[in-house]
Amino acid sequence: MNYTGTETQLGGYIPQTPLTMLPFIPLSGLAPQHAKQVWLVLNLIFLGISTVLIARLTGRSAEVILLIVFAGYMSLASNFLLGQYYVLVLLSLTLGVWNLMRGRTFAGGFCLGVICMLKLYSAPFFLFFLWRRQWRALLGMLAACIGLGMLSVAWFGWDANVYYVTSVFSRASENAILDPFHPSAGTFTNLLRRTLVMEPELNPHPLFEAPVVFFFLRPFLTLTTLLIPLLALPRSAALEKGAVAWFVVAMLLSSPNTALYVFIVLLLPIALLLTEASGWRIPALVAIYILLCLPLFAAWSWLFPKVWLLILLYIMAGRGSWQNLRMRPLAAALLLIVALSFLDAWRHQQSWNQEPPTKFESVASKVGSIYASSPAVSRTGIVFESLGPGGYTLNRTMAFEGHAFHPSVPASGSPIFFELVAKGHSRIMSFDPATHVLETLTSEELDATSAAVSQTRDRLAFISKGKLFVRGDGVLPTPGPVGDAAWFPDGNHLAFSVNGVIYDSRDMQPIKLGVAGDRSEPAVSPDGHWLALTATHRGTRHIWLASLSGGVARELTAGACNSYAPAWEQDSKAVIFASDCGRGLALPRLYRAAL
Repeated sequence: MNYTGTETQLGGYIPQTPLTMLPFIPLSGLAPQHAKQVWLVLNLIFLGISTVLIARLTGRSAEVILLIVFAGYMSLASNFLLGQYYVLVLLSLTLGVWNLMRGRTFAGGFCLGVICMLKLYSAPFFLFFLWRRQWRALLGMLAACIGLGMLSVAWFGWDANVYYVTSVFSRASENAILDPFHPSAGTFTNLLRRTLVMEPELNPHPLFEAPVVFFFLRPFLTLTTLLIPLLALPRSAALEKGAVAWFVVAMLLSSPNTALYVFIVLLLPIALLLTEASGWRIPALVAIYILLCLPLFAAWSWLFPKVWLLILLYIMAGRGSWQNLRMRPLAAALLLIVALSFLDAWRHQQSWNQEPPTKFESVASKVGSIYASSPAVSRTGIVFESLGPGGYTLNRTMAFEGHAFHPSVPASGSPIFFELVAKGHSRIMSFDPATHVLETLTSEELDATSAAVSQTRDRLAFISKGKLFVRGDGVLPTPGPVGDAAWFPDGNHLAFSVNGVIYDSRDMQPIKLGVAGDRSEPAVSPDGHWLALTATHRGTRHIWLASLSGGVARELTAGACNSYAPAWEQDSKAVIFASDCGRGLALPRLYRAAL
């Protein structure tokens, strides 16, 4: 963001499908603000088309639909302000339902498949079409997913898509992205996690500490929410507006992640439900829609009001169909869901027992801290990368005019070398905490990153556009683009990573480690006997220790989450590292593993 000139903003790309940014590619040649202006105009067009289609679907005038639109104004404003594209999702959903209602089932399924590959929200419609035996709609949805999947592989390559499926998708489906305890998400998953799971920084005081109960209830409630409309609605009957509306509400209620801008999608099911409502139910439906589209105020966010509003809407949407539930198929389906939930809970509990929060002590912990990574250890303590209100800082208190990344310290602890990103460039800086002297060590043109200082502070290495530089010596002739580097204790040579392999700069040969996967982030112990590193295998990162003399290696961390950025304590008897286990993907805190 800083490189593009967006210096004063703090943002991140929430992990989504590889194709999430596909609608924005035509705008990528514009300056950010101009692109946003064009996107705003396009959103108004999408909203207009959606309004006309919903009016024709419901038999209401476009003016009435617009009144409902503006009743949910705050959700719409959030889409416009943040440049989100849930208005586009609304249009695709409306087009899908429009085609389904008119018998063009393949086209309807295709539109819903497009949403699935962009944002996953429509994925439950696979179950919907399968259960109702709507084979052409199912085929259309599959065709869209396969076609866009092939495009994704052609565009990003096989490895990037495998990484998404193995590493990102599982965490995203459990809402283990962003702050998974924060009530703003307004989902079953967040409510259960906040009630039942303890996390020292993000959720130190749960109502009950029972993670295994959370692991069971999460899939049980999600699957049951989707199951009930399927069992209550006739399988062979023609598609009805109420059936579609109920399932869309169930889809949002079971979703692992929502936000204010998502609720604009409820315009379609609310409008469909209003066509069949009468009496007090009409103002009740409109009131629920308005409340869901309002911002969540901190004073009562801990009550998770949007979860309860969605449950109420879910119950109202199923009115007239609940009596169709038959006990025998319902009981059989619930038994299957219970079995699957127990299996999933057992799997997650096994992983939980191996993860750093249950095995290692946390360090530099602070309640409310959402991010701490890239530790550097000296005799005087730990310096680490952190996230403050205005950007990335060091140790939560050392803020600079820009974003501070990847600190490195000599054994004495001073000065601190780090990467500063500001004014569209990266540069290596040194900072003396005692005198507060800040010095720039590299030019803007280099865009230098990843500072690495030797233990005696007389040698400094950094990376510039994939090349490994040693200050005073110039560029080292590496076998490929360098990811990261660290000095050996003698300060005469470096361990560095190139394309998943760790090399020694003395002979530019790979170091034999006996570690599977892509290896990166080498850290040599101060006594020179061990190498700590990060190994990425099947999309998950973990810390390994390898002997530099005998090639003996063992995995230090485990679990279905990521641990990375190892750093040694000065006595070579402990490793400090970052881990996002039990937290949001790539939002780690620090742990200490005594060896």
